[in-house]
Amino acid sequence: MTECKPGVEPRGLPFVTRMRKLLAPSISLLAIGGITPHRVKDVIAAGADGIAVMSGIMQSAQPQERMKEYRDQLDKTAENAIQ
Repeated sequence: MTECKPGVEPRGLPFVTRMRKLLAPSISLLAIGGITPHRVKDVIAAGADGIAVMSGIMQSAQPQERMKEYRDQLDKTAENAIQ
């Protein structure tokens, strides 16, 4: 559950996949909520074009390092998609 919207149940990766199928390919789909660096690959694989993160960075004791972790995971995911 996200701290940004208390009481709202997470929709999860199946929701991302459903939305990707419903949206035109020209419309970017960003996922937000409960995304950790370790989940970035799964979120992108589910159909998201990118991520938006708040708590994962803002609540970190080292936000710059945390942002780098997210960026590294996005870069690795993009590299693997190209190969």
